[in-house]
Amino acid sequence: MKKLLLIAALAAVALGANADGYKIEKVWEINDVSFLMVGDTRQGFGMNGKFYINDKANEVVYVIENPNIGDVNDDSSINISDATTLIDYLLSNDASNINPTYADMNGDNAINISDVTKLIDHLLTGPQITTLPGGANCGITRDEAGNIIVSTATFPSVWGFDATLKVINPATGEIKEHLIPEECAILGRCDFISFAKGNLMEDGEMFITGATQETQISRIVVAGGEVSPDDCYYMNCDGVITSPQTLLNYYIDLNGDEAVLYVTRNASLKKMLFDGDNFTGSTVALPGKGASNGTFPFVWDGMELFVYPITPNYQNGFAVAEAGAEAPIVEVPSSLSGNPNAYQANWLNAEVDEDGVTIYQYTPGANITVWRLTKE
Repeated sequence: MKKLLLIAALAAVALGANADGYKIEKVWEINDVSFLMVGDTRQGFGMNGKFYINDKANEVVYVIENPNIGDVNDDSSINISDATTLIDYLLSNDASNINPTYADMNGDNAINISDVTKLIDHLLTGPQITTLPGGANCGITRDEAGNIIVSTATFPSVWGFDATLKVINPATGEIKEHLIPEECAILGRCDFISFAKGNLMEDGEMFITGATQETQISRIVVAGGEVSPDDCYYMNCDGVITSPQTLLNYYIDLNGDEAVLYVTRNASLKKMLFDGDNFTGSTVALPGKGASNGTFPFVWDGMELFVYPITPNYQNGFAVAEAGAEAPIVEVPSSLSGNPNAYQANWLNAEVDEDGVTIYQYTPGANITVWRLTKE
């Protein structure tokens, strides 16, 4: 494991402009991301409180956790007093002086002697980032089951007919590689990949497109743990033009229908619904949308919402809004003065639970941040 310095800022104040009844707060942030080579770590996402960022040069996935873990006494520093506080808690069972979230060093939702051991190791060796096997291409995503997906296609070449999707279970370390069949081969260069349906270890689907596919979208189907060539084919959607940076995020919409969100950073977003072997698309207009990669769909509080980059272009501001809305329900302005990366990426994704929405933001070259959207 590679030792890396994580500089974090914990905040608990609402930021930006909020609509009545909604607020967004910063949970934690790493605002020195110099340990990630901006040219090699071009895509990432958040899941279950962690970030997963692919390094194409080293072919590893960095797993980045809340750097405040270990600050047991919640004094904004991690030192021997935290170990003392944790031991005192185990002896007394008095939790009044600890932050339980930061005391759970191993993330198993329990506080015991193993957390003391890990905290002491942390103090002796410094913070570390764990890794998983990665891919030679930029793209990284997940499926509905929580498996990580990367591509073995060489960057920035065309994917060709020997590219595979590497599927990794982050909990067990199990890996499967799926060869993309000729029936839906990725034609041309493809830098980023998108949220997938189901469980690509067992049964699932993924939608990808390459630079020279024009209106064609590759539908890749996994059945019984293997790619099913008979179910793989090219789909079409009027008004959709592919590029090396096109994303096709699968989701379930407000009506309970399957949908795919077409995202090309500087083109109109389209919501695509299944229509036989093809798609029908409708334009998604969002207030103040900027020309960066990163828009992600989700359903919450009776609304079909989108978290998306805003203007100024190529920075790290973002908002959450319904399609066609006059204004977003929350907005966080940019904290930057310029473009932190050359591929115009400001990655955002959302996890919905019964109490609100966790929003993950990875802006390569700028920040890694967890936000919390709730009702006031």
